Amino acid sequence: MKIFFVDSSRAGLKNFLEMGVVNLLVSYWYEKSSNLVNYILDINPKANIMLDSGAFSAWTQKKEINLDEYIAFCKANKNRLYSMVNLDVIGNAEKSLENFKIMKKAGLDVIPVFHRVDNKPDPIKHLEYYCKHSDYIALAGYVQSRFGVRELVNYTKKMFDIIPKNKKIHCLGLTNPRIIMAVGGRIESVDSSMVSRRSAYNNSISYTGIAHTTKGMAYRISKKQNIDLQRYAIYRLLEMERQINEHEEMIQCQKT
Repeated sequence: MKIFFVDSSRAGLKNFLEMGVVNLLVSYWYEKSSNLVNYILDINPKANIMLDSGAFSAWTQKKEINLDEYIAFCKANKNRLYSMVNLDVIGNAEKSLENFKIMKKAGLDVIPVFHRVDNKPDPIKHLEYYCKHSDYIALAGYVQSRFGVRELVNYTKKMFDIIPKNKKIHCLGLTNPRIIMAVGGRIESVDSSMVSRRSAYNNSISYTGIAHTTKGMAYRISKKQNIDLQRYAIYRLLEMERQINEHEEMIQCQKT
């Protein structure tokens, strides 16, 4: 299993790369203004970059992403990317499916996204269609879900029963080890922005995040302390990734 680290800033990405992170998720929504793909590959040409459309970010800001522009960017960079995610439309399963068909017709091997917003999942027939036309499937809905661990485990296992075992599965926004361990070794990859969260109080960075605009308040930790704490959080996630993979290897050895 691979953990793809997420940050929309060059400073955050630089911190990841300096810590030895090679799997990174870049949002096209932010790539348009920050040129993050070039920045990453200039530092580490061997980095694995998963390109996400940024549909969720655009949705939260009540904006739209131009499909033709996204297709053009994907075509121009497809040989430099580990994978590309379809331009999904939050709350519109039919439009997400239509975009997937258009991007496939354009010659792009994109990862389709199956959404679940609490108890309102996309039609199962869409997931079955995606499984017939893609080797990599993304499950979304973990970030904004109001359900607890048990419900999310049950939901994920239900989806795994539908997705053929020869397909790779990416879980968007999932880094809860209790869920990952509970559903077994079928998850190919996940992504996480948890070490890049910014403080809601004064635009400085939360204790797990990279410093941005620290206001210099006496009770706030320093920029260096912020960075050190983020690096510790990165280390913890990389260690979790290693332990999960070791656990799955042990299980496979026991089966054989």
